[in-house]
Amino acid sequence: MLKAILNGKTGRISIGGDRDQSWHELFRLREDLLTAAFFGRIRYLSLTGERNVLSLLTPDNLKPHPGAIEDVLFWPKLNGVLGRSFVEPDVLIRCENALVLIEVKPPFGGRQSAEQWENEIEGLVRQTDKDTGEWDVPENIHFVALGNNASDWRNVATQLEAQYVDYGLVVHAMEWAAISHGIAELLDVEDGRDRAVYSDWLDAFALFGLVERPLPFSDLLPFREKISTNWRRQFIDLPLAIVKPSVAKDRDWASLLQLTNTSKLKIELWA
Repeated sequence: MLKAILNGKTGRISIGGDRDQSWHELFRLREDLLTAAFFGRIRYLSLTGERNVLSLLTPDNLKPHPGAIEDVLFWPKLNGVLGRSFVEPDVLIRCENALVLIEVKPPFGGRQSAEQWENEIEGLVRQTDKDTGEWDVPENIHFVALGNNASDWRNVATQLEAQYVDYGLVVHAMEWAAISHGIAELLDVEDGRDRAVYSDWLDAFALFGLVERPLPFSDLLPFREKISTNWRRQFIDLPLAIVKPSVAKDRDWASLLQLTNTSKLKIELWA
């Protein structure tokens, strides 16, 4: 489905009597589609790929690492708080050493909420094994707020980590740009099957305006060998006709352009 959306092969749909929308437009408007496109593919990765992506989401080099992924649950209904029958975080990843609870906001619009964080964490720790045992809470919980975090998020995180210290809670506030750049770096060094997943993710991120990371300055260094060490002399030695002052000014610019055109640095890479 993602490939069809990316290539404009899904047509248009009508929602609630509004004008027809393309799937391309709808994908950009619905954070749930971004959530599904990203986390729905995480199980296709190798064990090494899973570990690398989990490390992007929980980047504090904590021990123990969440470990191998056992299950990915989308929009689970957890025990409600404050008179609500349930709370519904976006994703719950069950790993061998931890639970990773994720609240997603798209790259634009919809801010993270401290109240929502607490409600979802509280809903998770209230789960018990009274029915099936599937919700037995381990000693390590990672809460990941992905996208549109407030600048003072660490203050809220510190309070929640103290409140739920018995559950080993660690709060991570991540932005989509950081995840996108991290995936691009993984793609650079990956030569196995995980490349296809990383590539799909970057294509999906592009629909939300997440462009590839800027090239590092170190990438410019190889081009220095193409530039004369005496570029000033090259310019000075260019023959300039003695003409009227106004024309001479124009000729100076033309000569400068002639000089720069002799050493093309592939500047489009940094456009």
